Amino acid sequence: MPSYVGQGTALVGLVDPFWESKGYVEAAEFRRFCSAAVPLARLRQRVFTTADPLEADLEVALYAAVSNPDATVRWELQHRKGSALRKGAFDARFLAPGTNTFIGKTQVDLAGLEAPQALKLVATVASGQSVVAANDWNRNYRLGLIFDCRVGG
Repeated sequence: MPSYVGQGTALVGLVDPFWESKGYVEAAEFRRFCSAAVPLARLRQRVFTTADPLEADLEVALYAAVSNPDATVRWELQHRKGSALRKGAFDARFLAPGTNTFIGKTQVDLAGLEAPQALKLVATVASGQSVVAANDWNRNYRLGLIFDCRVGG
C-alpha cells in the first residue's frame, strides 16, 4: 500500500512512494498479521479480572492457493516480557484455501495470576514441525488483567 505522491502529506500507505518503510511497522512484524495464513482471535472483552475466564474463539484465515492438510494451532498467554503464563494446542486440522476455519475455543483460568498486568495472546499455525504463521495481540490490543474487586453478598 504505497502512498501517492500527489496527495501532499502521505498519511495513508505503509510505505512511501519509493516503496520504503515509513517506520510504522517492520516487514517481519507486518507478515505476522498479513500473510498467506493468519491466526485470528475473537475476544468479547480486552480487560479481565482474576475471577474471569479469558475466552477466545480461534480461527485461521488461509489466503494461500493450496490447502494445508495438517495445520496445528497453538496459543500462549504471555507476560508482557514474553514468558508463557498459560498455553494450549488444538488437534491438527485441514485448512482450505480462501476460508476462515474455526479452530476452537480457548477458556483460560486467570485465577492465581499476578494483577494488575498487561498480557499478550499469541497464536501460531504449524504444519509438521515448521511454523507457517503467527499472530499476537499486543501492540494496540493488549489484554488487561486487574484484581477482582467484587463484593460478595
